[in-house]
Amino acid sequence: MCSMCRGHQCLAECVQTSTERGDDAPAVARIQLLSCWTRSTAMALSMRVAISDTAHDLSVVIDCELSLAVQVTAVCHSSYNQLRQLRPAVRSLSLNATKTLVQAFISCRLDYCNSLLYGISDRLLCRLQSVQNAAARLVTGARRCML
Repeated sequence: MCSMCRGHQCLAECVQTSTERGDDAPAVARIQLLSCWTRSTAMALSMRVAISDTAHDLSVVIDCELSLAVQVTAVCHSSYNQLRQLRPAVRSLSLNATKTLVQAFISCRLDYCNSLLYGISDRLLCRLQSVQNAAARLVTGARRCML
């Protein structure tokens, strides 16, 4: 039996055991499959399996093309939201306190699982760079320069 077939069998057993116990949400709902698996594979399981275009693991979002575009979008979105929340507080903080907050909230977000970002496209890299630039402008108090 191939490893893929063993994986299907294991997944089917988990879903069947969970269904027999009456657990609808805990094990079954959290099982996410990438749509890279064919729908016939999910149909072969003949169970309730959620098919998704993305998978979440360790707060990293992986899409079925492994481009990490969804992950970069999520990081940029959460970082910009955090910068918007920090902006009013920065006026009443010292420079060192501002640096510490930006390091804690923004830089750590950009650094988390950054080894996965090796080899991403220049377009995605520019999006991450723009978050870092916005954080630097917040710390230094500089305005955005339009050339």
